[in-house]
Amino acid sequence: MSDPSIKIVMRGDDAGSSQSANLAILHAHEHGNLRNAGIMAPCKHVDHAAEVFNTASSLCLGMHATFTSEWDTPRWGPVADIKQVPSLVMEDGFFPPDSNYFKEQGFELEHFAIELEAQLNRLRAAGLEVAYLDEHMGFNWLEGVGELLCDFARRYNLIYRPELIERGCYLPNPTAESLDAYVAACIQSFQTLTPGTYLILGHPVFDDPEIRQFQGQGMTGEQVALSRVHERELFCDSRILDHWKQQSMIALRYDEL
Repeated sequence: MSDPSIKIVMRGDDAGSSQSANLAILHAHEHGNLRNAGIMAPCKHVDHAAEVFNTASSLCLGMHATFTSEWDTPRWGPVADIKQVPSLVMEDGFFPPDSNYFKEQGFELEHFAIELEAQLNRLRAAGLEVAYLDEHMGFNWLEGVGELLCDFARRYNLIYRPELIERGCYLPNPTAESLDAYVAACIQSFQTLTPGTYLILGHPVFDDPEIRQFQGQGMTGEQVALSRVHERELFCDSRILDHWKQQSMIALRYDEL
């Protein structure tokens, strides 16, 4: 007999990139249906993430493996010594803005392996209990990297489910509408789902001076804040939560798959 339920892995990404993100992810977990948090080891607020998430034992934590730095500001680079991973960085010592750079410029697979180890060690040294592995901005399509990620996850007993990306629930652009319109469009997207397991990810933040320093990808700091505040509400707006309750939709942790 087939399972008639709609199950969704609810994931908040980019923890560690700002204190605003860390606090907003905790808020969306405590007041909404966010169940998983992906942490970026190369970013400056990993220790703050550890302090914040240590109070949330029901939040499943993951390593949001990071090899790209998409903003004009802030920027980040490898956890490993750059001399160990030179093919992963641009001339300025930071990661490139997207993974096409590696295809165009070439890379050493061993450098990816070294940096993965360094990122996991950084998170564990902060006291974070990492249960799963996922990718910041997707890079497992690079030659050999998908297999490397699978081997890495097996070696360190991490849950790695890249196929969930193909079962994503595609939501409206959070920058394009008012919050009311965005919430309504999200609910409309949920109504198209058939029974099965899906992935929904967002980048929760609070609108504060810290997050308005994030600029790039054609977006001002104000636009970044607006977009990601809407993404926070994806997880905790009362209208969305009511719809989930009415439809008996189930929010999952990675370790409940």
